[in-house]
Amino acid sequence: MKKLLTFLIITVLIIPVSAAAWSNDRNTWGVGLHGSYWAPEDVDEETIFFGLHGRHRLFSRFAAEGSIDFYTEEIEKGVDLILYPIQVSGIFYFISTDHFELNGLFGVGWYFWEIDSEYINEKDHDFGGHLGAGIELPLTNYLSIQGDVRWVYLKPDVENDDFEVDEIDLTGVWATLGITFYL
Repeated sequence: MKKLLTFLIITVLIIPVSAAAWSNDRNTWGVGLHGSYWAPEDVDEETIFFGLHGRHRLFSRFAAEGSIDFYTEEIEKGVDLILYPIQVSGIFYFISTDHFELNGLFGVGWYFWEIDSEYINEKDHDFGGHLGAGIELPLTNYLSIQGDVRWVYLKPDVENDDFEVDEIDLTGVWATLGITFYL
């Protein structure tokens, strides 16, 4: 819970930093880095991890985003989960001002995962959806900060006779704070 509170405080403190006007002259292709907070249901502790993303503003009110992250967590004693999520999102900007834009987002993800322990080493991938909302704060025509919170639905099936796990529920809150460099 302390990690989520810290993440939210940092997000709120960054909002006043954005004093640059949101210009129609800005570029529409962007790449960036982000940190994410994830709290899946079947994992004991929340975690923070990092990734890369790319955005393309297709229309004045709609953008597409692709991202990849790396996540590893011990889900039980001696059992490690390694996850490489690749997400594709549609972003609809529903409130725009000169200093910020609020958006809703939806999308899908392919979650490549591995469960590794003394008794099992299973690799697979699963498909899941996400839905959320966010804010984008332009600093210049070439640089912006954005944050979003999404609800990720992910329940990978694990079938192995040597290990007592039938299903792991990784559904939960996924919050992201990032910076995008527009090209």
